[in-house]
Amino acid sequence: MDRRGFLRASGVVSASALAGCAGVLNGAQPEKAGKRITAAEEKISKNTEALDEIQSKVESDDEEVPDEFDPSSVTARVEKANVKLDEAEEYATDEQQSYVDTLRQVGEYQKKRAKLYEDYVSLSNKITTVNTYVQSDRYDTALEKVTEAKSLLDEVRTHTDEMESALGDIDSDALSESDQITYDAIETDLSTFRDRLDLVETMLDGFAPMIKGIQDFMPALEVYKNGQYADAAEQLAEAEKHFETADAKFRELENADTDLGGVETDVAKITCYTGVLTDGARLFKESATAAKNGDKELARQKAKEAQTELNKCSFDSSS
Repeated sequence: MDRRGFLRASGVVSASALAGCAGVLNGAQPEKAGKRITAAEEKISKNTEALDEIQSKVESDDEEVPDEFDPSSVTARVEKANVKLDEAEEYATDEQQSYVDTLRQVGEYQKKRAKLYEDYVSLSNKITTVNTYVQSDRYDTALEKVTEAKSLLDEVRTHTDEMESALGDIDSDALSESDQITYDAIETDLSTFRDRLDLVETMLDGFAPMIKGIQDFMPALEVYKNGQYADAAEQLAEAEKHFETADAKFRELENADTDLGGVETDVAKITCYTGVLTDGARLFKESATAAKNGDKELARQKAKEAQTELNKCSFDSSS
C-alpha cells in the first residue's frame, strides 16, 4: 500500500473508532458514574422517607406534633449525596449528567422542605406555649409569645415560597426514567399547607384580643367588687369588645373547610371560652350599670346570669 492509501485507510479507521468510543475518549465511564449516582439516590430516598414521616405527623389529627424537628440529618444526607454526584460527574455521559444536575436540584428542594418543617414544628409548639401561659395567668408573657409566633409564621410562609420555587426548578422529565427517584414521590401539595397557615394566622389573631380581654376583665371584676361600678362598666365594655373580636376569629376557625389537624380540640375549647367570656363581660357590664343607677335587684340578677354563663366552660371568675 502506498503512503496516500495508508493515510486514507488510517483516516477511516480513526473515524470509526472515534464514533464508537467518543464517550471513553471524553472520560465517560457510565458504570462508574452509575454506581456513584445510585449511592446518591439512596441518600435522597432516605430523606424523602424522613420528610414524609414528619409531614404525616404535622398534618395528622391523631398524632401530636413533635417537640422539635432537626433538619441536620436531611442536610447531611444531601451533602453526602452531592459528594457522590461530584464523583459521578467525572465519569458521566451527557444523559447521566442531566440526571446528576436534577438530583442536585432535588437535594436543594429537600433542604428547603426540612427547614420549612423545622419552623412549622416550632410554630405549632409556640402556639401551645401561648395557651399554657394563658392557663397559668401569665398574660403578658402569653402576648409576647403571640408576637413571636406571628414572626415565626412569616418565616414559615417565606420557607414555603422557597420550597415551592425549589420544586419548580426540578426537571421532572429528567426523573421520568428513574426507578429510584420519581417526581411524584418527592412532590408535595402545598395548597392545603398554605390554607393551614392561614388558619394559624387567624388563630393568632384570635389569641391576642382574647388575652387583652382577660387583662381588662379580671381587674374590672375587682373594681366591680369594690363598688366602683362606673369604672367597672367602662372596663368591662373594653373587655367585651376584645372578647367579641377573639370569638369571631375562633368561630371562623371552627367553620373553616380546611382540616385543623391536631389543634381542632383546642380551638373548640377556646371558642367556648371566648363565647362565654363575651357574654359574661356583657352581663357584668349590665350589672355594673344597674348598680351605678341604684337598681340593686337588676344588678344581682345580671351578676347571677354572668356567673352562670362563665361556668359553662368551667371558667372561674373568682367573683
